[in-house]
Amino acid sequence: MSSLAPLTGVTSLYLPLVGTALVIAMGVTALIGKFTDRAWLLLLGFPVLLSLCLIPLDGISLSHWGRIITGDISVLTLVWFTWRVGTSLLPTVAMRARQNPTSNAELCIAAVIVSTALLLYPTALGLTRFDLYALGYYPVLLAPVLFALFAWCLWFGHLLPATLLAVAYSCWALGILESDNLWDYLIDPVVTIYALVLLLRHKARIKIPSIDLVRLRHQTEAAALFTLGSLLGFAVFLSEFQAEGWRPFIAGGLLVWGGVLAMTVAFLVSARRVYVLRQARGSLFLVATSVLAVFCLLVIWRPGFLLPWLVLLLLLATPFYRTHAAVQSYLERVAAPMPSNYHLLGYLLVLVAWLIDAPGSQAIAEFAGSIIFALQVIYPANQALFAPDKPL
Repeated sequence: MSSLAPLTGVTSLYLPLVGTALVIAMGVTALIGKFTDRAWLLLLGFPVLLSLCLIPLDGISLSHWGRIITGDISVLTLVWFTWRVGTSLLPTVAMRARQNPTSNAELCIAAVIVSTALLLYPTALGLTRFDLYALGYYPVLLAPVLFALFAWCLWFGHLLPATLLAVAYSCWALGILESDNLWDYLIDPVVTIYALVLLLRHKARIKIPSIDLVRLRHQTEAAALFTLGSLLGFAVFLSEFQAEGWRPFIAGGLLVWGGVLAMTVAFLVSARRVYVLRQARGSLFLVATSVLAVFCLLVIWRPGFLLPWLVLLLLLATPFYRTHAAVQSYLERVAAPMPSNYHLLGYLLVLVAWLIDAPGSQAIAEFAGSIIFALQVIYPANQALFAPDKPL
């Protein structure tokens, strides 16, 4: 990192000015575009405006004055706006951009930014007891969430948001800007206002989509798997090298309450199945499902005692379930929600984290184990077993 210090010093000095100049040039170009549709004029005018904003007059450029008003522009804003300029002005993509000037991906990005701002800025201003902005200084939870979101976007082919997240986090890791807070690389007032205007201009396109249960399940499982994988990976790393980073979250109960929420959902799902299947299943099936609901409450009470044995049992029972018809028949009669392959992979990672003798690793293992078990209860491999119209 020391070899990069001169480079990061230069970027932290000039990159905010370039970002501010980009915002001013975009705004003026958009205003000119209201009065003319000559693409060549906009294509030539934008770099001229960008250069004029960066040229100092009496030692101070227009971007310096703009920076006083807007503050430092985040890396995410810089990359997104650069992409917008490219798709709007470059001749090779101009026709495609005009046909669909704002993609659905951009509207989703705008919605996420506005939602994040509504949560972030009130806490940063001290209006709540919990300071969400402070999590950006030592992002032991924010960074895994970003990694999970990046992996989810990449998995489902959303390349623009994946690129924005990857570049923003990489720049934070390299210390490109003056700020040490990860939030300053992800969001700023300018992009928040831009995102809000974008949503208001295209509010007719914002509709609640019809729910595809199969796709929703796939997306939920992928999001949970990526999140848990990121959390476990960071837990192993921080437990070995920076154990102090986990203590505020363990002491504050954030991980504990996350596990409690997951197991509460699993309890409610099990209880609902007892009610829905009360006339379609036998007494053994209903009693076993009721026991599972009680078991979820016990895991809330003592996750450290129950989860390791549960993981070992599932790892041993699943192969017999898949290879022996008699075992499969018995487990289905007792309403056992069986794990899918990704559940088993998650349990193996939980065992690894559990066996690591380091501060914080067991707390994150209990949290991850609760999430995986809740997913197994909600989305088991043998989900058809809990359909009222399927006979046993």
